[in-house]
Amino acid sequence: MTSWARVRFTVAAVVCGSLLAGVWLIPSVASAEKPVAAPSAVASVTYSDEDCQALKELDDEVPDVKGSDIFGKRAAAISTGFSETAGKVENKKLKKALNTIANYFDELSDVDNVIGAVKVTAKLAKSYGKAAATWTKATVSCVTASVTIPSITLPSGITLPSGVTLPGNITLPTAPR
Repeated sequence: MTSWARVRFTVAAVVCGSLLAGVWLIPSVASAEKPVAAPSAVASVTYSDEDCQALKELDDEVPDVKGSDIFGKRAAAISTGFSETAGKVENKKLKKALNTIANYFDELSDVDNVIGAVKVTAKLAKSYGKAAATWTKATVSCVTASVTIPSITLPSGITLPSGVTLPGNITLPTAPR
């Protein structure tokens, strides 16, 4: 491996690390500064079926572009995909998050080297991190909303380990959506 290839590899690793830090570290640091509300007090956001479908189709919205660099033409394609998906979403917070991510990749599309990508990442890391957290939460919410747990009825007379016997028929309730 030439020395120039090592430099490019190291800088690419720093850019990827910065992107990952924007996704995971910034939201976790921000949440560490504020006291966390009790789980029952936190409102769960539900997304419409149309919003969830738009998130599922996000990969289809990103045009295929050859190349391994995250900036330039590839970033422009990713920006287009997020922007078009944002146009299909009704939830205002999710729409804003998708547009913020699209803006980040749009800015990356204007640079043609790793140093420019690092500058863009440093400038937009906080807003990208918050937007990525919102997008991730929405994606997880949509995926888990489609999972259903059926009611289960256990017959009576089952003896569990340690001599515990279940009385009568027990029906476990389904999980709320």
